[in-house]
Amino acid sequence: ETGSSSKVKTFSRVYPISIPEWLSSETEQSVPPYSISKESSSS
Repeated sequence: ETGSSSKVKTFSRVYPISIPEWLSSETEQSVPPYSISKESSSS
């Protein structure tokens, strides 16, 4: 899962905030960042 780790690092760079593990999920990766932000706020 080295590739996944790289993606997480990229996300961390864009989002200094703590990134939840579910973000690493393939399904979540398909969702745009702005959508993820909204989902996080909704939750």
